[in-house]
Amino acid sequence: MSPGVYSVKHSRIVFALTFIVIVGGIYAYQNLGRLEDPEFTIKQALIVTPYPGGSPQEVAQEITNPIENAVQQMGQVDYVESESTRGRSLVRVHIKDQYHKERIPQVWDELRRKVNDVQPRLPPSARGTSQVVDDFGDVYGIFLGITGKGFSQPELRRYADAVRRELQLVPGVAKVDLFSEQQEVVFLEMSRSRLARLGMNENQIYAQLQARNVVADGGRVRVGGQYVVIDPTGGFHSAEDMLNLVIGADTTGRQLLLRDVATITRGYEDPPRRLFRFDSQPAIGLGVSTVPGGNVVTMGKGVQQKLDEMERNRPVGIEIHHVNFQPVAVSEATRAFTFNLVKAVTIVFVVLLFAMGRKAGFIIGFVLFITIIGTFLVMKIKGGAPAGAHLPRRSHHRAVHAHRQCDRHHRRA
Repeated sequence: MSPGVYSVKHSRIVFALTFIVIVGGIYAYQNLGRLEDPEFTIKQALIVTPYPGGSPQEVAQEITNPIENAVQQMGQVDYVESESTRGRSLVRVHIKDQYHKERIPQVWDELRRKVNDVQPRLPPSARGTSQVVDDFGDVYGIFLGITGKGFSQPELRRYADAVRRELQLVPGVAKVDLFSEQQEVVFLEMSRSRLARLGMNENQIYAQLQARNVVADGGRVRVGGQYVVIDPTGGFHSAEDMLNLVIGADTTGRQLLLRDVATITRGYEDPPRRLFRFDSQPAIGLGVSTVPGGNVVTMGKGVQQKLDEMERNRPVGIEIHHVNFQPVAVSEATRAFTFNLVKAVTIVFVVLLFAMGRKAGFIIGFVLFITIIGTFLVMKIKGGAPAGAHLPRRSHHRAVHAHRQCDRHHRRA
């Protein structure tokens, strides 16, 4: 039986299916994922392991090779690249193309277990320091800049942290990252001439500093039916307390303090890892990413509502600027798409009415409308995007400058 004859004899079934497609298509269109930049499934991960003081050869033999051997035991690995430089090991893991975005998180979990298993075989100074980086595909639908005229970097950082914690609670937000926040550090500057006269070296002072400010369990004392915790004292409560550390004695027996050979100053990381300025003012950036398949427009409304709620607690002088606010652009693009779609369908429908008559033109135009609505429903069921979207794989090696000593390996699993 042909589809035409079947649809005429069972018209109620056809009408019911048509109604379901129309209702489902409208619902799907309203709930499709919307994001200006596409989501990418990047099938690469970096394993970064610092090894302070190690030469490129030592890093390759003691760090890179054990990690590579452990990673290559995974059946999902396509090939592995490595770069061993002075004081650092960098291993790139490439996953086979057959694993789609639904399987990739499980692959990264297995990769972390393999890296954790190999940690006991690494040198003591590098043990437990390996870091697996796999979040390259995050797309920030919203990017904010926080400036504060007259505020110090620590004060601006504390307010940015408060905003980040609140925005993380907004539905549809996957992650909120800070950019260009300046870490406050303490610089300890020692006079080498004084150390030479006293017969001391810097390593002795570093060892005493590390041994002094260690968090340790002091045990417990039973008092009646309870156990009282004993907290060891003697730690540094401030950076200035380090200057009172006894580092030795001179020839006369007088105790020498760290302040006799060193000075302490407060500052920020030098050189800074990132710098961000908005309207020539130092700023801290907040990148807000959407959950996979999420609607950036809905998320943007929630973020804006949360910012409005925090407005009454915002200190005078601190401003939150919209550097990039995709919900506005996506809303405009969606409205333009809807207008063009309705216009195109109307033009086709009118042309069919004049060219084929009212009855035939109405039937074909209605079928066109059902086809478009059904497409939205299929997109919603399939997730709104191809499941295997990923960036093209790079298989070439980068050039190595002569002044940068390093060992590189390329191994295929």
